[in-house]
Amino acid sequence: MFGNSKGLEPEGLKSLNPQKPMQLTGKEILKQCRDKQPEK
Repeated sequence: MFGNSKGLEPEGLKSLNPQKPMQLTGKEILKQCRDKQPEK
């Protein structure tokens, strides 16, 4: 999904982690999204 988002700052990520540096991998992003949402 986020192939080359190293230097970029997608709006979604900014709202997720405003105080964190934008160096998250796709897996970490998915993990955080999963943590925010209750598992069905």
